[in-house]
Amino acid sequence: MIKLLIPVLILSSVVQASECKLVDNNSIEPNTILGKKLSVFWSNEYTGADLVKKELRTINWKKRVKVSVYDSGFEKDFINLNEDTLVEASYMRRNRRLTAHHGTSVTNIINGNESYGVSELVDYLGLRNVKFASTYNQEFRRYEELDTYPKIISNSYGWSNTKSIQELSFKAKERDILWFLAAGNDHPNEISNIEQDSGAILIGSYAPSGLQSSFSQVSNKVVTLAGGDDYQASIDGKGVHTNFGGTSGATPLVAASIANIAALIPNITYEQVVELIRATNLTSFEQNNRLQFKPGLFNAYKAFHVAKKIAKKCHYHIDSNDTLCVTSELKNRENFNFAHLIDEAPLATTILSKDLSCENRKQDLEILRGHALLIDSPILWERLESVYTNLSYTKNAEFYGNLKTRFELTRIQIRQMEIAAINALKEEKFFESYFRYQDFYTEKYQLELVELLIGENNYSKYWIAHYLSEMKKSLTEDVISKLKSSLEDRSSEVKEYIRKILE
Repeated sequence: MIKLLIPVLILSSVVQASECKLVDNNSIEPNTILGKKLSVFWSNEYTGADLVKKELRTINWKKRVKVSVYDSGFEKDFINLNEDTLVEASYMRRNRRLTAHHGTSVTNIINGNESYGVSELVDYLGLRNVKFASTYNQEFRRYEELDTYPKIISNSYGWSNTKSIQELSFKAKERDILWFLAAGNDHPNEISNIEQDSGAILIGSYAPSGLQSSFSQVSNKVVTLAGGDDYQASIDGKGVHTNFGGTSGATPLVAASIANIAALIPNITYEQVVELIRATNLTSFEQNNRLQFKPGLFNAYKAFHVAKKIAKKCHYHIDSNDTLCVTSELKNRENFNFAHLIDEAPLATTILSKDLSCENRKQDLEILRGHALLIDSPILWERLESVYTNLSYTKNAEFYGNLKTRFELTRIQIRQMEIAAINALKEEKFFESYFRYQDFYTEKYQLELVELLIGENNYSKYWIAHYLSEMKKSLTEDVISKLKSSLEDRSSEVKEYIRKILE
C-alpha cells in the first residue's frame, strides 16, 4: 500500500511546484470578506504602488527623500531605517510601556520589506510620538537646528482643534513641505475646521470594493481616497503581519507614493501635488453618483507616470529647479494621455493561458494592470475583472467590475450592495462600506432589516437598530407600519429599539 502511495505523492508535489501563482501573497493566507477572496496586498495593487516601486529601480537619476512621521510611537526593531534618526517609542501607562503597533504599521506601509512598503527611497528625519500637541512644535524647532526639513510628513493622528499645529502646517506649506493628514474615521461627524483650513493634504479611505469606507470622514478638502478600510496589509509592533487600515493606513500609502514622485521632482510644490493627485484620480462612487463631497480614488501609477513625463520635459533627469515648467506642464493635458497604449494591453485569455510560461503570464498581468491605471478604460477593467474572477479573487474582481461601470447604480448593483450589507450584519461586520450608501437602497432592504430586528435570531439587535435609525427620514410607510405592529409581542429590548427608531 505504501509503495502505491509514493508515486501519487510525488505527482502531487510536482503539480503544486509547477502551479503558477499570478497573485503573490508572500505565502500569507488571502483575506475572505463576506465570502469573497481578496489578495493580501490589494491596496498597493489597486493603486499601482507596487509597479511604481519596481519601475523606480530602473531610473538612475532619482533622489532620496526626507520623510517625517507623526504618530503614536514606533518599535525600532521592526522599521527600516537607512540612517540614524530620532525614533520615539510609545508612551507609558502605569509604569509600563505600551507596544507601539500603530506607528510601526504606518512606517511599514511607507517603506516596509517586500510587498508591504510603497517606497525604497525614504530617509526618515524623525518618527515622533505626537500624543502631546507640543511635540509638533518641538519637531519643527529640531528641523531648524538641523537646518534640514522633511519633504514629506505622514500624519495619521488628528489635531483636534489645536491652533498651533494649524499654524505650523501653513509654515510647512510655505516651505513646500508636503504634509499628508488622515481625514479621520468618525463619519458622519465633520472634520475639524482646524484640520480643513490648514496646509495639510487630507486623505480618506476606501474599501476593497472601491466604495468609501463607512467611517471615512469627508469634506471638499479631502483630496483623494486610498485603499485602507480594515484590511490593509502591514507589520505590527511585534513584527507580525497584521490587517491595518482606515484613513491611518491610506495616508502613508499616499505619502510614500508622493515621496516616489518627489524622488523625480524634488522641489514639487503643495499646489502641484494636489493638482496632480486630483487630475489622476480614478472615478469614485461619490463622483459618478453626484454626492456632496467627491474625492476620487488614488492612482499612484498614473500620477507617477505623469510626473516622470513632466520631469523629463523640465530636465529634472539632468538637474533642474524649474518649478514654473512643472506648473506649465501640469496644465498640458497631453501629459495625462496614454490612450495609445490600449492596443498593447494583454488580453485576459493570454494571462490565463497555461500554454505560456508563468513568468510571461505574471508580466502580462502587471502590464495590463499598469495600462488600465494609465488609460482608465472600461475595456481594460473588464479584462482585469475576468482575470481575477478566474483566479477566484472575487473581491478584487468586484473592485475592477465597479471601475468598469464607473459605479453605475443599476437595480442589480443596488441589490448586490443591499445583500452585502445584510450579510455583513449576519457576520458581525458592522463597519463594512456598504452601510455608507443606505440612502440608495430600496424598501426591500429596509424590510429585511426589520425582519432581522424582530426575528428570533442571535444577530446584533443594537447594530440592526442603528442602521435602521440612520434611515429614519427615508423609512417607507410599510416599514413604519411593520415596526409599529411589532411592538405588541417582542422582547423589551427589541421594543425599546423600535421606539427609538420611531421617535
